[in-house]
Amino acid sequence: MQRVSVVLLCIVVAIATFRMRESYWMSSEVNKMLEACGDPCFIRYNEGGYVAVALEVADQIVRNDKHLIIDGVCASACVLLADKARPNVCITKRALMSLHEGEMQVEVWGFSIYSWPVTLPHSKDIDIWVKERGGYPKTKKLEKFLHMPYEDAKQFWKTCA
Repeated sequence: MQRVSVVLLCIVVAIATFRMRESYWMSSEVNKMLEACGDPCFIRYNEGGYVAVALEVADQIVRNDKHLIIDGVCASACVLLADKARPNVCITKRALMSLHEGEMQVEVWGFSIYSWPVTLPHSKDIDIWVKERGGYPKTKKLEKFLHMPYEDAKQFWKTCA
């Protein structure tokens, strides 16, 4: 019984330490992204990144009434950020939104040891647009993304004046 209690305590401490480290890392990443960007913030080439960071940045953009201009490639988690911060986002004619199926990964020392597909929390209208075109591609190679050109993106985001 005592051995089981020690093992459980170790697991709880490990999870708490991981969550604290993850929380500190995420807030640090969000702060870096927001500090590096002015107002308006321009995205000219962004391949995406961590979904949690993108969602938090979107929330901060809306909460702080910052503005985001998509002026080039915005892929993966970048599209999610633009989707969730939509009231504060505009696109230029150079905007190219690129989407793919999400992926959850288990990493050990920076190496992915296991992954599985996940549904990303896009808005319903974007999700419908993707599904009408065959669904989310299952690859992360940029040339295999589903690209949403400016003409289509205008139905989701306002155009920059």
